[in-house]
Amino acid sequence: MYHVNLTIGLIGIPEDVILDWKLVPTEPRYTYAFYMVKDLDEIQLAGQPLVILNQTMIDEYPLPVIREKIGSVGKLVLWDNDYASLSEADMRLLDACWPATKNSALNRITFERFVRRLREEKDAWLEHIWLQKTINMLPDMIWFKDRQGLYLEVNDAFCARVNKTKETVRGQDHYTIWGISREEYESSDYVCVDTDAEVIKAGKTCIFDEEVMGADGLRKLKTYKTPIFEEDGQIIGTIGIARDVTEAGEYERTLHDLAYRDYLTSLFNRAYLLKKMDEYGSGPVLMIVFDLDYFKELNDHYGHQSGDAALMVVGELMQQEFPDGFNIRYGGDEFLTVFFGASDKNVILPRVERFMHRLKNYFSSDKDLGCLTVSAGMHCQTITDGAIDLLFSACDKALYAAKLHGRNRVVQYEDIDQVMSKPAIIQFESREATEKMLQREIGVLGHLRVARTGVAEAVSAMLVFAADLPEIETKYGKALVHQVIAGVVNIINASIRDSDKLGRWSEETFLVVLPATDVNAAVRVAERIRHHIKDLDILPDGQPLSVNCSIAAIRPNEDYKAFSQRLEDALTKARQAGKNLLHVEDVSSPK
Repeated sequence: MYHVNLTIGLIGIPEDVILDWKLVPTEPRYTYAFYMVKDLDEIQLAGQPLVILNQTMIDEYPLPVIREKIGSVGKLVLWDNDYASLSEADMRLLDACWPATKNSALNRITFERFVRRLREEKDAWLEHIWLQKTINMLPDMIWFKDRQGLYLEVNDAFCARVNKTKETVRGQDHYTIWGISREEYESSDYVCVDTDAEVIKAGKTCIFDEEVMGADGLRKLKTYKTPIFEEDGQIIGTIGIARDVTEAGEYERTLHDLAYRDYLTSLFNRAYLLKKMDEYGSGPVLMIVFDLDYFKELNDHYGHQSGDAALMVVGELMQQEFPDGFNIRYGGDEFLTVFFGASDKNVILPRVERFMHRLKNYFSSDKDLGCLTVSAGMHCQTITDGAIDLLFSACDKALYAAKLHGRNRVVQYEDIDQVMSKPAIIQFESREATEKMLQREIGVLGHLRVARTGVAEAVSAMLVFAADLPEIETKYGKALVHQVIAGVVNIINASIRDSDKLGRWSEETFLVVLPATDVNAAVRVAERIRHHIKDLDILPDGQPLSVNCSIAAIRPNEDYKAFSQRLEDALTKARQAGKNLLHVEDVSSPK
């Protein structure tokens, strides 16, 4: 790392002594250059000067003059046996006094020890530079203390944290450096001084989590402390390294939240649920699955900002109502609350109903969110190895039953059969009643909209035709036909809003009127109905049911009979094209 050229100026030294010194092997990273000085101006200053002076030459070569010439870097040695004539001031100018002897061994040993000490001083200087550069370039706080806890040395990061210089830190104790009294320390949760004592007692490196109050507030530290031993094994102090993990902890929490929390509602997400279930393992779990009613219609009509506002409300009220539960946004407008361990359903159920009631009240007070309610499915069972598929499936089936039978309700899994056995609800059971409803919707309701907004809002209607009823009756009997009709009606009810109207148009056909709905939105409702009916598992042979649908928008000032005819014509086209097809009036082909 370094190389020193020791230029050795000799004044009045015998040749045989010089020869003894030249026989001494050079120290590592050192070279020696001997030369005779016959005049003060001949003293070489290159490299590291070393002047060895015979005491007999002091008058001619005064010590103060030589010292001034070689400076503090140079070394000055007096070679003689009699120092009685030297003053104390002269002695202080010297780096060493060597015995003037003809003993070659002693001459070599004296020279060898001196240059070794020079090399060791240089090594110590280099190691000090290494240490200072190393500790000062690190962002962690580093300090050295004696056995009494006084600071001997600190790095730049330490000074920056305590807002003090190294000069003001050295020799001070913890209380002075951190600006806290001993009484305040003892009455607080700070442990820095206590952990110093623990390290000394343990006699080995220890790791601690500590807190200190700095200029910028409370800081959390991960601290590593180790004892320093004397040659005899006695502990003479400690070294400490402290990493400020305040931001790291915040960063770690941020990463955790990004991975496991929903950014919109601040609830946990599906990934964290799976992680939590793995950690839980086996045992009883009570789960409630919530799903917003008419959420898609809200997004379609008012935009995603209104939808996001609704989701945030759900998240906020969930955390208020179920602080002891594990609340998750599972995806879209679906939410879960999970209780781990034994939970009494009779206690949880009223809380679920209260939560749903609070949501309905909140939504109804907002002009945009007023259409929303929430349905829920609930079940409790013992899981094994964190597997929740069966539990979630049970809750989902209960939720589906809640959606089919009125929405804005909670259904428990064990009550599904009882709920599903109730007769399907048709608002207008006869063709006559349905036609009157349609006439009223076209006329009165349209005029009200014009009066309220100045613009006639879109009104659409659809016919839903159960295509397989004759074949089903022939093959399985009338009873199964009634069951199929009930299933179709339940699915239609689950797919439309409270403001929509459902009536019977014929034995196998149903009319749905969709106020404030354009054709595109009506198509999405029809697609949802067709999709769920296709999945309806009723027929003994497992074959899917199919329906045909027609959609038309009501024109301004249109007679309800003309509109009915357009809607029926569109349904005829859909049926002629095949089963499970949809035809939109004025669109050329079914789909």
